Amino acid sequence: MTLAHGTDRLESARLVLRRIAPDDLPFFTHIHALPEVAQYLYPGGRPRSPEESAAWLQATLASYEQLALGYLLRSCARKTER
Repeated sequence: MTLAHGTDRLESARLVLRRIAPDDLPFFTHIHALPEVAQYLYPGGRPRSPEESAAWLQATLASYEQLALGYLLRSCARKTER
């Protein structure tokens, strides 16, 4: 899912969807390293290193500006978890 430029979040009665942020790096480093996640994300299913996850996050953040879009991902949280 993408958000239009200038939109940082979508909110419903139960969920908040927000753009990926630099502070999300520990989360992505963790999930990108899990073989059970990597098998669905990457060709060959190879888990990613912390450096590869950091490079992916930087590219994603850069795409916000370059493409005027933004991915929603980790941002999906139940309001009671915030």
